[in-house]
Amino acid sequence: MSNLIVRDMNPFAVSSEFVPGVDPATAPDGPGWWFGFCGSRMLVTEGAQGGMTTDLGVPWVGELADLGVEVVRSQYLGTLQGRPCYAAQLCQD
Repeated sequence: MSNLIVRDMNPFAVSSEFVPGVDPATAPDGPGWWFGFCGSRMLVTEGAQGGMTTDLGVPWVGELADLGVEVVRSQYLGTLQGRPCYAAQLCQD
């Protein structure tokens, strides 16, 4: 890993492309990033190629129901790169 990459990695930094928000009526239309949690577990999506997991990611959908996931409650967080972001509490099931 190069020094440039290590120097630029800061897990506590907020991207300058994130714009906080609280009113979901101001959210852009279309799919968004959904940060879903059940207790301390976070919902992720995975890609597969040749029978092997290739990457993990944050779900990018219109609603988590599109993935068959039941949401207890959700909160609009704002936008990242012009795309809406939401946090969601998921059922224990």
